[in-house]
Amino acid sequence: MQHLRTSDGTRGIDRRVIVPAELPHSASAARRFSTDTPAPDLIRAALLSCAVELGELLRGRRQAAKAVTLTLTFAGSGQLIRSRQLPGGPSAHTDDLRDLAYDLYRSMALQRARVRAVAIRGEQLVAAETVAEQLSLDAMREDRLRAERAVDALNRRFGPGTVGPAASHRHAG
Repeated sequence: MQHLRTSDGTRGIDRRVIVPAELPHSASAARRFSTDTPAPDLIRAALLSCAVELGELLRGRRQAAKAVTLTLTFAGSGQLIRSRQLPGGPSAHTDDLRDLAYDLYRSMALQRARVRAVAIRGEQLVAAETVAEQLSLDAMREDRLRAERAVDALNRRFGPGTVGPAASHRHAG
């Protein structure tokens, strides 16, 4: 290690303790369509793709979101934004994020609106270790959570987006 001596006699050594930066308080994923679309199935596929990405990001950072915000951008650049707390408490599970994003989209009751882009944002993030894991009596949910862990492991090994729901890859740009 070299020490630099400056003209005033100091050596250029900084003895302050390095404190890692605090994790962000929100995280988001967005998809933009190549052309403005009124097709609900394409919008839902994009929302699923966003939920997959957001879930992987949160789990990778060991965080969970208390709330989800959905933003739709329309042709002409208008936006519609809706936000809601996750009903089961903080979560980073794709199913929970997807279900709430779908509910928010349904609540907008759009009639043939031409959507240019979608985004979901996990907000009020907390450390995952502080979230109590609720025991589930739903065997299907437990199977999906096990599959989610396997998908995360494969994506870590082979690269993001290697494995995921087929519907999220259709036209989710």
